[in-house]
Amino acid sequence: MASKKKEENPENDASVTVRPVSALVPEQVSRGVFSTGVIVVTGNTEFVLDFVLVIGAPSTVVARVICTHEALRRMVAAIHRNVASFAARGDSVKREESADATPTAGGTECHAEDGNFRDSIGTEQFVGVAIPVPDGPTERISSADKFVAEGDSEAPVAKANKQSPAELYDDISVPDDVQVGVYANGLIIGHTDSEFKLDFVANMFPKSVVTSRVFMSAPQLVRLLDTLERTLQQFDLRHKS
Repeated sequence: MASKKKEENPENDASVTVRPVSALVPEQVSRGVFSTGVIVVTGNTEFVLDFVLVIGAPSTVVARVICTHEALRRMVAAIHRNVASFAARGDSVKREESADATPTAGGTECHAEDGNFRDSIGTEQFVGVAIPVPDGPTERISSADKFVAEGDSEAPVAKANKQSPAELYDDISVPDDVQVGVYANGLIIGHTDSEFKLDFVANMFPKSVVTSRVFMSAPQLVRLLDTLERTLQQFDLRHKS
């Protein structure tokens, strides 16, 4: 049976885009995957984003997205705008809730310019970990995130700092269907009051297609933004020198 596809229009999907697009969402992509961290691999001509689920063992790469250096810059700019808008709306709603004991309805997807957002961060903490590796002419890991529950020791973070890239991936499962990765040169971002949806898009003739859909909690997306910004800063410093 041929894969069913539906069309997603950013104007109707509470999203901010790198540029205005409407994209087909293949059925096998539409359900998406949930991620709690990311490993960024820097290549000579591209970045590889390995979205990782670090809940239980082993940790698993749930999505691998490949994009050019310039495409990642545009994606980071789009994520930055969404995070800033989300934080501003969250502060506004907190002030309203402190003056009004009546809770507001949540859980629906809202536009970045007129949605109501509430802080839904729970008891878990998202910790960023930089992984130093030797310089080389080929691909290298430039940064990564690990998910640590409050009350846990700092052992996972310390362990990640001591691991080489090869050792890090020895502890992470990469399913066969994920290893090949998908290409993206655009991004559509949607959110509720506590979660974000990242639709990575391949803008190609004759129709743009969503190649990967990743869900992250709000605090996780903030950490993702920090990781990607640091990755670009490191990349720029290496090329300037």
